[in-house]
Amino acid sequence: MNRIAALLLFLACLWSDLPAQVGADFDLFGEETPLRMKLVFDYKALVKKKNQEPEYQDAELTIYPTPTDSITRTIRVKARGEFRRRYCSFPPIRFNVEDADFGLPSLTDQGKLKVVTTCRDQDIYQTYLYREYMAYKLYNQLTDKSFRVRMLDITYVDVRGKKAPFRQHGFIIEDDDQVAARNGCIVFKPERMPRSSLEQHQLTLAAVFNYMIGNTDWAVGNLHNVKILRSANPLEPNYYVVPYDFDYSGLVDTHYAVPNEQLGIKSVRQRLFRSTCPTEEELDLVLDLFRQQKAAIFDQYTDFPYLREADKQEALDYLDSFYDIINDPRRVKRTILTDCKNLR
Repeated sequence: MNRIAALLLFLACLWSDLPAQVGADFDLFGEETPLRMKLVFDYKALVKKKNQEPEYQDAELTIYPTPTDSITRTIRVKARGEFRRRYCSFPPIRFNVEDADFGLPSLTDQGKLKVVTTCRDQDIYQTYLYREYMAYKLYNQLTDKSFRVRMLDITYVDVRGKKAPFRQHGFIIEDDDQVAARNGCIVFKPERMPRSSLEQHQLTLAAVFNYMIGNTDWAVGNLHNVKILRSANPLEPNYYVVPYDFDYSGLVDTHYAVPNEQLGIKSVRQRLFRSTCPTEEELDLVLDLFRQQKAAIFDQYTDFPYLREADKQEALDYLDSFYDIINDPRRVKRTILTDCKNLR
């Protein structure tokens, strides 16, 4: 048995179970406070091989569901993602908790969880993480057919001891099967998805949201940065689009984000509506929802403690420019309704 396996086995011997009531009360996505965790893993195996096809490794995850309780179990982790896996010095991670009995149903039910990490060890990358987290929270404000997120306060420990422990904020993203289950759906995985097959209200909502945050890095046809949910009821075969991955949006405004040159825009801060033209009635219905939710959307930033005031104001100004557009019918016609007619 090698030293790493022996150490993980030793840690496993220290396991203890949580009080039953702690597990019953724990709600993974029901709290706004960061969830404290500690991950003991092979740092070199995760990071040094991130440009290869990622492979799972065993790791020990300790979760602190309350200030006085903790539980440790063996899970499996690997680097994930496409661009960020290659670009980030510390890539995004996938937690596989399917076989780990934490005594926390709302966690174990997730199966596999995406973890968004602080990509590089510079302050601006922590800001990028907070901005992307907020994009998910804004979409949660508009629809239940969205990926919930939870902020993490996570300490990473290299099992080899070669890398000093480090502590960062990150966030976890809800498993797509759980998003589907919450909404009476199943995850549908076609090779391609014609826009005409989708439930149009949800498509328009997703398109307007991506327009609001300046995100052009999505496409329904080839399922780029979207998941498709299908109604579980065979008598109501509706298909719903759920967007994710917002680091290329103007709201997040990472320095590495550049728009596809075929779109004809020069900056991700420049908005472009990337969907088929909705009916006037459908568009009005969706825009009314955004107007109704404006105060709640802005409050998300006011109440968020981790962004600097200057960053909050920059985000609010960018969102305000969206509301200036949708509150002017002539500008809606010149922008959204023109973009959709010229869709590429």
